[in-house]
Amino acid sequence: MVKLILSTDFSETVETELVRRQRRTWVMIESINTTSTVLSVILGNPSQLYCNVHSSGQPVIHWMLPNGSRVEAPYSSPDNRVSLSSDGQLVIKAVSHADTGIYYCIAKVHEDLAVMPFHLTVHESSSPPPGEDTSITPIEGFAGNPISLPCTASGSPDAEINWILPNSNIVSFKANSSRALVYSNGTLHIPQTQTDSGQLACIARNEGGEVKLVVNLDVKEAVENPQIRGSKPDSLSLTVGNTMILNCSFEGSKLPQLTWILPNGTPLHSGVRFLKFFHKPDGSLIISNPSMNNRS
Repeated sequence: MVKLILSTDFSETVETELVRRQRRTWVMIESINTTSTVLSVILGNPSQLYCNVHSSGQPVIHWMLPNGSRVEAPYSSPDNRVSLSSDGQLVIKAVSHADTGIYYCIAKVHEDLAVMPFHLTVHESSSPPPGEDTSITPIEGFAGNPISLPCTASGSPDAEINWILPNSNIVSFKANSSRALVYSNGTLHIPQTQTDSGQLACIARNEGGEVKLVVNLDVKEAVENPQIRGSKPDSLSLTVGNTMILNCSFEGSKLPQLTWILPNGTPLHSGVRFLKFFHKPDGSLIISNPSMNNRS
């Protein structure tokens, strides 16, 4: 007969290892679709940097700023311009050029550490400052139509291209919006222009510096040719002495300029009265007390 005996000491060793593994701490910073680690902000606008921390316990979150200082959540600067919430969101109310640089989100649980860098760039507005000699390229488009604006940059290292829209939103190849996108070659594409009139700026930047191209976009309302309803001229009977009203129906998005041509060749514009004829503003022609001479 063979007996298998499991000693008490071995059982305690296995149990201790399982408990140790269960108590092991961990921390990570997750990058999701709403997390952008490369940010561009207009001078004077607010900026939010999100640090999505997941951990086995309560993490301690620090941010290291470009100037080398370190802040721990929760935090608020004496002037309330910079704040850090307990969940790791860093907010700068009004960015300045001094805020440009790399920010590090640091999350710690016991001895475990996670770090994620964020690159922040501060740009001027798309409109050049008064008196600045900046070449502006005029572009015209029609509402509802797509438009593409090329912007090519060369440099070493490769330049990062950002577009500043008239509403001060910034889009790039890494951060597109629902209404505008930037291709890898720097071209800005707006699938359907709407209230996009104004100045747009293409900014190319690398370690050597920054250059700007300003485009003045004028979005015009789409114009379509008016169409008079009815494919054949109407033939009407005229009764001598009875006032007659002739209607002119049209198809189009906007009221066109209507002109009636009288039998003698005289043009009659809207709102004008001539002898027995009156061209009403709604486009109809009134013939008062018509006679045989009014036939055509």
